[in-house]
Amino acid sequence: RLVDPAMHLLSNGTLNLACDSFGRSRLWLTHGHEEVELRPRDTGASQDREGSFCLYVELPGQSPRLISGGLAVMSEDEVPCNREVTFWPHKVETQTHLGDLAMQEEIFIAAHDNVEIRRLRVTNEGEEALSIGLTGYADISIQRAEEHHRHPAFSRLFLQTHALEGGRTLICERRPRGPGERFPVVAQVVLAHDSAERGCKWETSRSSFIGRGASLASPQWPARVGGKAKEGHVLDAGLAQKIELTLEAGESQSVAWVTAVGIDEERALDLLAPYSNHSSLPGAHDQSARAMAKRLSQFQLTPPAVATCQRLLSLLVHRSQRRPRGPALRRLLWGHGVSGSLPILILHRRSEDLTLVQQLLRAQRFFAAQNH
Repeated sequence: RLVDPAMHLLSNGTLNLACDSFGRSRLWLTHGHEEVELRPRDTGASQDREGSFCLYVELPGQSPRLISGGLAVMSEDEVPCNREVTFWPHKVETQTHLGDLAMQEEIFIAAHDNVEIRRLRVTNEGEEALSIGLTGYADISIQRAEEHHRHPAFSRLFLQTHALEGGRTLICERRPRGPGERFPVVAQVVLAHDSAERGCKWETSRSSFIGRGASLASPQWPARVGGKAKEGHVLDAGLAQKIELTLEAGESQSVAWVTAVGIDEERALDLLAPYSNHSSLPGAHDQSARAMAKRLSQFQLTPPAVATCQRLLSLLVHRSQRRPRGPALRRLLWGHGVSGSLPILILHRRSEDLTLVQQLLRAQRFFAAQNH
């Protein structure tokens, strides 16, 4: 029995995304042997930090609902949410139904640029017009992985933000603490039709977004947007953008959040430019699919074999409740010179057939090339 949730890994060799079936994810950049956390997933520190990019939908007369990026708690009077996740080799695809609202989300990494694309198509399947609010929120770090996980709260103190184009584009960068310290810059843009983009609401302070006594599962900001947004030297950065749409009966509209990572703000904005309109995203998606097909061919892996490898990855990343864990288990390994700090996969071979062994070795090389 496989553990739930399942885990999927996307990468173009430099920008990497690990995402599970609840939409909880981690985005990081790889430079040689060094990893830079962009949107970390801090499962060890607080359950509230489990999703690094959260998507909320707000229906008339209801509180904002978390539909991707974490475990939402639904009250008895809310419309049930049905969600189905499919892992393709090059993307994560999610189908969600919330009453008369149908949503299709695609998440993929650009083939040749350090750009992540989250494309959402919403459809009103009812017989009357429907007004909705859509909010995308990203937890940001921009810190070397070992430094961030040593002290996540302290790591976030040195971030600064600002908004461009009325909040349509948000910038986050790390203030250097020394003369030789340099970090990449994150730029996040929201795409919708022109009138929705002009009415974009935004915020870059995590505490302002969540609100006192609330959590990422049910933040206060999407329902009470108003007042002056915070930017600059915020103590804990989070990039939030809200778009409001009105869908006629049977109408579909598209919204997308695109995140680019550059060596400075100018380069990050240059990377965003080719992806800053909806017409360019289908081509970017097809390029990503072709690049992944080429990579699978290089490692002699078929899509079904990738699915098997991803299930194994899920078992390694998410601990099974039935497996022993903790210091007692690690002490059993220490006598063999194994630290136990990393997941271990053991294969018991009961025949002379080496097919599974060869497949696992190819999978190991494939995941290493994917920086995992």
